[in-house]
Amino acid sequence: MKRIVVISDSRKIDSFSLEFGCYIAKLANSKLTGVLLDTVPSELIPKKPEKQTYFEGKEIAEENDIPMDPDKATLYFMEEAMKRGVISDVYINKGGPSDITLYESRFADLIVVSPDLSFMGDADDLPSSFVKHLLLKSECPVVLAPHSFGAINQIIFCYDGTPSSLYAIKQFTYLLPMYSNQKITLLEVRDSIIKEADEGHMRTISWLQLHYQTVDFHFLEGKVNEELFLYFLNKTDLFIVMGAFGRSILSNFFNRSKSERIIKTVDLPMFITHF
Repeated sequence: MKRIVVISDSRKIDSFSLEFGCYIAKLANSKLTGVLLDTVPSELIPKKPEKQTYFEGKEIAEENDIPMDPDKATLYFMEEAMKRGVISDVYINKGGPSDITLYESRFADLIVVSPDLSFMGDADDLPSSFVKHLLLKSECPVVLAPHSFGAINQIIFCYDGTPSSLYAIKQFTYLLPMYSNQKITLLEVRDSIIKEADEGHMRTISWLQLHYQTVDFHFLEGKVNEELFLYFLNKTDLFIVMGAFGRSILSNFFNRSKSERIIKTVDLPMFITHF
């Protein structure tokens, strides 16, 4: 993986997506590209996160009241990446944020974005309408960056037996092979757990065992959105992988009435892709 793109507002660099983008870029030994969307009035430089970050001892930004313009944003992005040992480049783009971002996704291996990035005043909706559109239409996988991050000790593949969920698993595996030593859990929610795993499940596990050292298969019984919320509640150090936004397991996970509670409470990185 060689082109990781962080999407942000050029007037207010999102420190969370920048931090997680740096983490992935360093892990993959890749350059980081910032695509900064110059579409809204001036904002303030982001405040320092309250929680300890992965980059121990390296703060993202000090609180201050200096408005950022695109030139300052470019310098800020590159300096913060350099502090973390990551080479970066930055593009300032004017125009429709959705059109620009989807075009950039065509030439990216991976996009990193905060779930609340918004250009329509709906940042309180999680994910925002801008991010939902990106998840539906992106031509590369998208990672929703967490607001706090310590480490990754386990990968959770949300699985429902569909080609889409297996496609997401394969894309994650091909793009991030450095996680091959991590513990893997294949997680499925069913109305009933009495039914035994079918051939598709067993072949999926066999495929995973070719790529990962430790693979577990875990069933949950009940409704998808409720069971996933309870499963991920208070969990840390996980990377969640899902397929096909707007369909099946992911559609239930981001059900309008549940999404804000899930994303605000379950602050974990999420890798999402579709065909």
